[in-house]
Amino acid sequence: MAKYYLVRGFRVPFFHNNESFGCQFSASNKSKLNNYKKQRIIPPSNYTLIKITPRIEVKIVYCNVDVGFFLLKAPSRREAYFLANAIRGFYGIFYGWLPPSDEDTYFLYEIGKIPQSSWLERDLLDSLWPHYYATDIFVKTSLSSIVVIDNQSLDGLSEFLENIYCHDFIVESMNHLMESRRIYWGHMTPSYYHFHYRRDRPLKKKWEIEKEYLEMRYKYESSFVASFKGIESLLDKNGFKKREIRKLLKWFDCPKISYDEYYLRRHEIFLGLKKKIKYGELIEHFLKIRNVVAAHNNKRPPREFNLSQDNVIEIQLFLQNILTLKLNWLIDRAAYRYGSEAADSGEKPDKRIATDPGPA
Repeated sequence: MAKYYLVRGFRVPFFHNNESFGCQFSASNKSKLNNYKKQRIIPPSNYTLIKITPRIEVKIVYCNVDVGFFLLKAPSRREAYFLANAIRGFYGIFYGWLPPSDEDTYFLYEIGKIPQSSWLERDLLDSLWPHYYATDIFVKTSLSSIVVIDNQSLDGLSEFLENIYCHDFIVESMNHLMESRRIYWGHMTPSYYHFHYRRDRPLKKKWEIEKEYLEMRYKYESSFVASFKGIESLLDKNGFKKREIRKLLKWFDCPKISYDEYYLRRHEIFLGLKKKIKYGELIEHFLKIRNVVAAHNNKRPPREFNLSQDNVIEIQLFLQNILTLKLNWLIDRAAYRYGSEAADSGEKPDKRIATDPGPA
């Protein structure tokens, strides 16, 4: 029997004529309803964003008239967490909207009933499980610590979930990358990189780089290893050896990624490394660093393996790059398959939009 799960950390507004409403709880429904009535707007109602199987759905549900949440319908807790992690990974990686990290509460709550627009905040809290009155303050606070979703992203999320549902390794990889960025945030816009960072970074003195390493070593290493675990997940092979990389990339099944395809570095070039490098050679480079800083537990690694933010940001960007290429390939392949079937039946093919990889 399918159960329902409420995803914490995101709030889905009610959209009308490109304007958003809601997101905040109030003590009464009456004032909100009167406001909509004055504007001649019909208040929102619950709807299904995507139905993956008869027993697995992602819904948008509203309480307190217009306070929206993601609600998951799933046959098991594991299936629900897979969907929740996919949603968190999608917004965290491709939009840079990391949901609040709060270890005092869960990010996924089982709920006995589908929330209704007539519910107040208290009704929602009473329906969540596990429910302990002693932790009400933490749950209530966490429901207010949110990332507000925009309307256009919902279409991308629906397409994303449809295409990755059978590919759990993608969701695992995305969440490793998201945790890597929680440890060290290496995300920057293209304009900042081109007009500021690439001009300022070469001006750093050697003593500054060494001091940063000594201050940030454990954060750099933890973040780097988390991203490397994302590469392992994406290649579906933990603890791979250097000699296996060519074969793993061949099995990866993505036309734009192979051992001999070239990748352009953007950050390790400031360490004196070449800008143009083969995908396979770059993974070998990351593997060598991972072995030195983690697998071999070097308390004093050689100076050339003293990690900097350049290494960390480079592996994060590289992982995001291959994730995006793989996702686009899955979407394009699905669009081609759908287009062929539609052509046979006389229907017009659905034009799909590839997932936005974000700043490169």
